[in-house]
Amino acid sequence: MTNTERSFRDKWEKNEKAFFEITNKEGSEIQNWILNRNGWKDLKELREFLKNKKRILDAGCGNGRVTKLLRENSPCETEIIGIDLVSASIAHKNLKGYKNIFFYERDLLSNLRDLGKFDFIYCQEVLHHTKDPRTAFNNLIQILEEEGIIAIYVYKKKAPIREFTDDYIRNIIKK
Repeated sequence: MTNTERSFRDKWEKNEKAFFEITNKEGSEIQNWILNRNGWKDLKELREFLKNKKRILDAGCGNGRVTKLLRENSPCETEIIGIDLVSASIAHKNLKGYKNIFFYERDLLSNLRDLGKFDFIYCQEVLHHTKDPRTAFNNLIQILEEEGIIAIYVYKKKAPIREFTDDYIRNIIKK
């Protein structure tokens, strides 16, 4: 397991509900940030966008906080799949009882074709954490319907001193 995988596993296992409620609180700063960076001014616009979607993929779903946002703002017959390398079981636990929502432990660097095709793929704050973002992105594109839409968000690559500092601090506080 890589340091990144271990870090995210620890993040979600130790904080299963991190940002969960605030992400799904209408009008919250974090919800507005998620909506706005994807071009939706509010939940009404998100609902309008999702109203005809049949299959949605939350690629790198973490604890399921955005998966819940997608579920609660899409038609109940829309199938939503959440995949995550280390925390799919936590997302499943957090969204137990919701209909037409399924979670799988999957690596974006693996072949994802058995998941089927999606008309909307949400993959944010994830690709840059993989060993090969280009391959991960291409794997997602292969399961995107021809007229489908993918929403990605990546961070700018950190400078080496930032990487060193992050690793150093993580090592000190990991216990």
